[in-house]
Amino acid sequence: MERLVDEGECKAIGLSNVNLEKLQAIVEAARIKPAVVEVESHPYLPERDLLEYCRRHGIVLLAFAALGHRMEPRLLDHPVIIAIARRVRKTPAQGQEENKAHHARPLEAVLGRERKGGFGAIDREEQTFIDRATERLLATEAV
Repeated sequence: MERLVDEGECKAIGLSNVNLEKLQAIVEAARIKPAVVEVESHPYLPERDLLEYCRRHGIVLLAFAALGHRMEPRLLDHPVIIAIARRVRKTPAQGQEENKAHHARPLEAVLGRERKGGFGAIDREEQTFIDRATERLLATEAV
């Protein structure tokens, strides 16, 4: 992959379906670190450690299946997701396509909100509410 970048055949390296340990090993060994990592991520599977590692290393984390990947109970029907959506005046799935490329945090992706641009920045109060709701969601719906 690095040779392809060196030869101008591609501009960047991307990975998919890697866990934190594999990504750490790749970043440590690679001359050119990945620009993007795509993994399944949603409120039932938030990938927080991987997200934080990517942020620290300037790697974009791209979430797929941000609506729960046909999981039961359905993520969009979950009372916490509905409550957050009502609080920020959005539908649970609103803006999902746009946010796949901007994965800020899983609940923000579900709600169609991101830190920069899009539907508008999340203020501190909303972020605190989302963080607490994520913890409740994970505590009550272990998957």
